[in-house]
Amino acid sequence: MGRRRQDSLGIEYIGGMKEESTAFAGLVLLLDVFRQSGVGETAERVLPQKRSPKGLTQGQMVEAFVSLSSLGGECVEDMDRLRQDRGLEALLGYRPTGARPPVAGRVS
Repeated sequence: MGRRRQDSLGIEYIGGMKEESTAFAGLVLLLDVFRQSGVGETAERVLPQKRSPKGLTQGQMVEAFVSLSSLGGECVEDMDRLRQDRGLEALLGYRPTGARPPVAGRVS
């Protein structure tokens, strides 16, 4: 159990956080809008079906790239930084893809 502390404002909190955290917590608002708008479901319906059930769904892939873009990502390699963030993984409910350009850029 964590230590109890009191800050200068008189707010008591307990240290020893066990959950994951992320520097990308502001992304939660965008993800909420993305998920409520049905964009992921639309991606599942209109994008070509995957040949393999492994990895992310089409909707998750779109969500991951929207997240990457909103966080300032400029290329597919920037996804590696998101992929390493365990707090972001907990927020998304999956680990963002680590696909390289030949895979992520291919449209069949």
